[in-house]
Amino acid sequence: MNHAHLRSCSAHPPTFILASKSPRRAQMLRELGLHFEQAEPPFDDPPQPEMLDHESPGALAAHLAEKKACSLAATISKNSTILAADTICVDFQNNLIGTPTTESEAREMIHTFSNCDHQVVTGVCLIQTNTGAPSTIVNQFADTATVTLGHLTDMQIQDYLHLNTWPGKAGGYNLTERLEVGWPITVEGDSTTVVGLPMIKLKTVLTKLGFLPT
Repeated sequence: MNHAHLRSCSAHPPTFILASKSPRRAQMLRELGLHFEQAEPPFDDPPQPEMLDHESPGALAAHLAEKKACSLAATISKNSTILAADTICVDFQNNLIGTPTTESEAREMIHTFSNCDHQVVTGVCLIQTNTGAPSTIVNQFADTATVTLGHLTDMQIQDYLHLNTWPGKAGGYNLTERLEVGWPITVEGDSTTVVGLPMIKLKTVLTKLGFLPT
């Protein structure tokens, strides 16, 4: 992974851009005190990811994050640093679980996770765009957390699906929302990785790059 140093011009400091319209990711960055813009990347993120020639789910998630960042970078004509992230789940049989496109897919995902562990993997890529020069990968990494979901009744699952909050959620659910309503969930690792942005690792990276005070 490339860890190039940031290059900036004092007259035109780079703009920080979150390549996502996710309110959850935006809120976590705001809580760091980071000032940024938000933009939806034009990359068509596959709802069901495939390993292909990637060595691990983490490598795949980081690659998809890079695709998102690069697609947005191609539309940017100013000095900027773009942050993109991608989240996928891995069930207890090591099957990749993406984002449901129908209610039945969301139901199947929740049923698969019920009464067992699954992993949530979030990949991150930061890219610097420079006017008149190629974009550069500044940092790229992935983080994994293990989620244990206890027993859910069919009625609990159906009530959840009727809320219609599952679209766009990796694995078909949002951790914070489900914890608030009392779903039996525990997390081993960084819970923000499950939410969609590994803040423990990311804070260290952003501090080293000078976006946050030491």
